[in-house]
Amino acid sequence: MWNKVVRVRKLLRVIDPKLIFFGLIIWNPVFALELKQTETQDRTPFFETVYEAVGPLEYEIIGASILEKAQKKSENAFLWKPPKGVKVKKAYLVWSGYVAEAVIEKGAKNIALTFPEGRKLLKMTPDRFYTVEEEGSSTQGQQKAYTGVVDVTSVLKKEGIYKVGDAETQADRFGGYGVIAIYENPKVPKRYVGIQAGMARLKPGEIYKVQILKENKVQGQVGWMSVMGGNGILGNGSSNLLNGITLSGKDDWDSSSGWRWDIDHFEIGKFQIESQNGLTWSIDPLLQWLYPVVAVIQIDIRVADPRSKKGGEKR
Repeated sequence: MWNKVVRVRKLLRVIDPKLIFFGLIIWNPVFALELKQTETQDRTPFFETVYEAVGPLEYEIIGASILEKAQKKSENAFLWKPPKGVKVKKAYLVWSGYVAEAVIEKGAKNIALTFPEGRKLLKMTPDRFYTVEEEGSSTQGQQKAYTGVVDVTSVLKKEGIYKVGDAETQADRFGGYGVIAIYENPKVPKRYVGIQAGMARLKPGEIYKVQILKENKVQGQVGWMSVMGGNGILGNGSSNLLNGITLSGKDDWDSSSGWRWDIDHFEIGKFQIESQNGLTWSIDPLLQWLYPVVAVIQIDIRVADPRSKKGGEKR
């Protein structure tokens, strides 16, 4: 099992009584390993379903860090250009960062988009907002990581280059954004697409899980999964898993989308993971602190085959 990880807890030095003579004690260092199974920490309550639907659907995520080498970037631009032949069913702008508590109301809850034509600026506040406090220090409650989510379906009407502004974060920590688009495409099979969003703080040395789909809610095979979050640094070996299966077999939280910001996509179909058993996203931070904010899953739905008298199934 993926959570049956055994870690070394401590070393013990013991005395061998047979080695006591002439009033001297000779220490014979014998090192014993106390093995203990690492507990999996449940972070499911920190995330909620932002969106879910069934139909001829597919999704896309575009975005980047708002920092570059511990400095705020002067420009945060993305190209909004949905594929031809699709209908934009839903679009969300997600942003995240790390700020002093006093900045939460004044700045972190605001974000702005500059439009391609006419340089129109639209300031927005989140539909959903999540925070998590720093722990274990005298500054507890004064520093918070946060995530904002706002529906921008009616905003992204025209193709072109949009610019993200007014996102707040501490330059030596992390900060980034992503646009999640759900498309209706008549050329793809019937699918389930679900978005889980929230804010969690994961410390090194533990394994964490988030249940992103309950058992028997959807029947089908998982096709794709994408995750978004902050503070990942290349070279630490941290990983994402789905139902205990390592998704990439390599370092996942590696700043794939800029300075300490990750947007990673995993092709799940090859693992043949069945969704009716429920889906659990797990993260092993290994050597670093991580702040996951979003998970998106796409499932190819099983439907009854009308040609089968026995009610067989097809994809």
